[in-house]
Amino acid sequence: MRKVLKSIGLICCLIAISVVIFGCTGQKEEVKNELRIALPEDVRGFDPSTSGYTSGIWDIYSLLYDRLVIEDRNKKIVPQLAKSWEVSDDGLVWTFYLREGVEFSNGAKFNADAVKASFEFLKEKSICPVPLTKKIKSIEVVNDYTVKFVLTRPHAPFLADLTDMRYPILVLDNGRPVGTGPYVLKDWVKGKEIVLVKNKKYWKGIPKIDRIVFKIIPDPHTRLLALEAGEVDLITYYGSPNFKEELQRLQNNPNVTVDAIHNWKVGYHLVFNYKKGPFSDVRVRKAISHAIDAQKVKENIVGKYGIVGVAHLSPLSPFAKPGIEGYAYDLEKAKNYLAEAGWKDSNNDGVLDKDSEPLHVKLVITKDDIAAIAEMIQNQLQKVGAKVEIQVLERGAQQTAIEKGNFDLALFTRQYCSGADPHLHFRQIYRSGVDERYEYIFKNDKLDNLIDKLYTVLEPRERVKVYQKIQEILLENAAAVYLFYEDHVTLYNKRLKNFDPFSGELNTLWQAYLQK
Repeated sequence: MRKVLKSIGLICCLIAISVVIFGCTGQKEEVKNELRIALPEDVRGFDPSTSGYTSGIWDIYSLLYDRLVIEDRNKKIVPQLAKSWEVSDDGLVWTFYLREGVEFSNGAKFNADAVKASFEFLKEKSICPVPLTKKIKSIEVVNDYTVKFVLTRPHAPFLADLTDMRYPILVLDNGRPVGTGPYVLKDWVKGKEIVLVKNKKYWKGIPKIDRIVFKIIPDPHTRLLALEAGEVDLITYYGSPNFKEELQRLQNNPNVTVDAIHNWKVGYHLVFNYKKGPFSDVRVRKAISHAIDAQKVKENIVGKYGIVGVAHLSPLSPFAKPGIEGYAYDLEKAKNYLAEAGWKDSNNDGVLDKDSEPLHVKLVITKDDIAAIAEMIQNQLQKVGAKVEIQVLERGAQQTAIEKGNFDLALFTRQYCSGADPHLHFRQIYRSGVDERYEYIFKNDKLDNLIDKLYTVLEPRERVKVYQKIQEILLENAAAVYLFYEDHVTLYNKRLKNFDPFSGELNTLWQAYLQK
């Protein structure tokens, strides 16, 4: 009996040991096929209609959801769930021909009915200030794979707007949105991590990476250290104050790939309070525009990872005017404009004054902005006799200051559009009577008329001409100082292969793999 028990005990021990050994091996293999991505902040949710924007949310959405059309790396609008499309001559009816054989991750069928239901859901719930869905009069299901959008009036950028990640195709599964994207939400530990697993029903093919874990790491320097230590595999880069130096260091790291894409959508610029204070005089706005060395600011902050601003759109934008001349750095011109406007240093204290009022300028920035930009501007404007006070505020407080006109200059870090056309930015910021938060930022009748044309002019070349005229008016009136446009930089471990990142999107991860 003892021998039997001994034998049983030995067998149990061997089984236990084998479970431990093989269990560990299994876990190691699973970890090898898990991609870890650092996020600067947590999301508010996964419903594109109500969750709002947070840094990195488009990355997650692009893995969960697909759209009818998307913007590719070369800024071209290309098919995704729609195979092709056409628009009526009057611009009121857009017809989309859909892909067949596509399923949502819960097994529901993708077809024209699903497209209609998705947009009706987004129309009902959207918190976007100017939702595209309000421009849709009706959606008609022609057949299983053909759908028509009938608009309330012509909306020229309709197709470009559909590339916006706020307009994905989704269905509700027990009240929870699910998509047709390459990954599915498995778990969300608020403030810590978001876990996605591969969608085995993905229409392009089963993704090679089993799990993607987004780790919430707010501090940019800590994110970089985590990448270098191998604790995360990928970072979509967001605003480190040591941007230039850190990227130079990472370029020399044999284990890290630095992928930089010229990004015409994200720019840093200064806006003036044109209604009151010194900048109500266009000559003073022009003086400040000449007094700021944007090239030096760009070089000091992002080095080669950006392009200097000239007009309101990056020179790389498809809507930019080639060869347009801005306000070159010229201290003499700056001083002449100030003198012409009646500013002089009457008491030789180094600060100009007019009618006994010194040229004191309040520059409002947010805690998230790169403080070094504001400090460089402060030093540069001192050379022409302007004393700049930098006021650092929470983002909401800065917005309130701008809304109430409690500023002279404001540093804007703007994404000019999340879709393929920047019309919404121009309408929101520069069109009179649209958004009261920006009433103290430059506007005039000519600009209003041109911005309105962005919604009626359908022909692409004519639309470019409208944008170019808008840029001319903004420059003539020195509406803002255009500093630079920052490249979209993605940093990742070199063991990640077959990955082609592009601005604000990670959906090409479906075909990527981790080299062992």
